Amino acid sequence: MIKIIFVFIALISATHSTIAGNIDSNTMPENKRTKAGFYLDSKGAYDLMQKQAGKSLFIDVRTRAEVAFVGMPDIVDANVPFKYLSKKYKWDEKRQNFKMKSNPNFIAEVISRLSQKGLTKDDKVLVMCRSGGRSAGAADLLTAAGFKQVYSVIDGFEGDAAKTGVQKGKRIINGWKNSQLPWSFSLDKNKMDLSGKTKGKIGKSKKMLKKMDANNDGMISRDEFDRQHEKKFGKMDRNKDGVLDTKELEQSRKTSKREKMKAKYR
Repeated sequence: MIKIIFVFIALISATHSTIAGNIDSNTMPENKRTKAGFYLDSKGAYDLMQKQAGKSLFIDVRTRAEVAFVGMPDIVDANVPFKYLSKKYKWDEKRQNFKMKSNPNFIAEVISRLSQKGLTKDDKVLVMCRSGGRSAGAADLLTAAGFKQVYSVIDGFEGDAAKTGVQKGKRIINGWKNSQLPWSFSLDKNKMDLSGKTKGKIGKSKKMLKKMDANNDGMISRDEFDRQHEKKFGKMDRNKDGVLDTKELEQSRKTSKREKMKAKYR
């Protein structure tokens, strides 16, 4: 009987070790720790999703700008921003960065994504940000809302920054990209946050995706993104000399202002 109990405990421990990746929270910065204490590194998150994708939800909580310009893991189920950049890009002196505001629909959107996969708050939810700080905050919020197994991916998509050496300050230590795990610049429309809440105009992101998706495959590739901006430059360069001068910029500004006024009073 005792032997059976020991075997059972060993199996439980082995399972937890596989899931949590033997991560010691005492070695982590305070801003990466969560109340639930469930952690994975990027490799552990990838392994878990390979084995339990049907029983787990993997959320990228970075902003839409981050996933558009920096890329996103292929196996993520959805991008649900935990925070947005403030509307007027106000400066945060303490963080030496732009201020951010919380997404009021974060919990509701995660619940919606769970439902789409036939899952509940009792199932595993993995949250990833840039390097583990925002994901910890997102994990705590979800835990407080009744989610039972929320895992924070502690090294995030880009990883931690080097503290010394010639590459000091660059995110080269760990993370999804540095671990050579699958990711892409191409975005799957079905995984995106299309609410348009950041600017207060419902459907703005949806319209942008539709406009930029040249081949109508529901995703925006890097080429499609760049092509759209080249088209905008060509429209502004009225004399087609390959550069924008003060007069052209002023004309473009006035045109944009008129178009906004027309849209407002339609």
